Amino acid sequence: MQEYLIVFQAHVDRLRSPENFPTSVLIKETVFAESEEQLKHIYNAKFSLHVASPGLAVWIDPDRVDASRITFNQKIFVPWHMITYFHGDVHPITPLQPKDKSLTGEPMPEDSKKKETVQ
Repeated sequence: MQEYLIVFQAHVDRLRSPENFPTSVLIKETVFAESEEQLKHIYNAKFSLHVASPGLAVWIDPDRVDASRITFNQKIFVPWHMITYFHGDVHPITPLQPKDKSLTGEPMPEDSKKKETVQ
């Protein structure tokens, strides 16, 4: 089973946002999928869930999340009327398992049978 990071990015309308508000916000989620088809289904389901909600709840500063204690001031709600567009991307987290031994660096059986070319 492969682990993936799904990153959704929402771009904020500068005319509708408060002063010093970020120009974009991120939602990061890790998921596990056994196949590309399952990953597509998971991605589409999560995308639809976010779009169907009244807005996005995101970390104010994703680089400074304090999970050591319960706090209620680390997230903000961004309503959809403040967002100009929304998109996502998927990144594998664990190394992909190669289906072909030539990708592993191990010698292929035919490599040992190759004949030298005489010039």
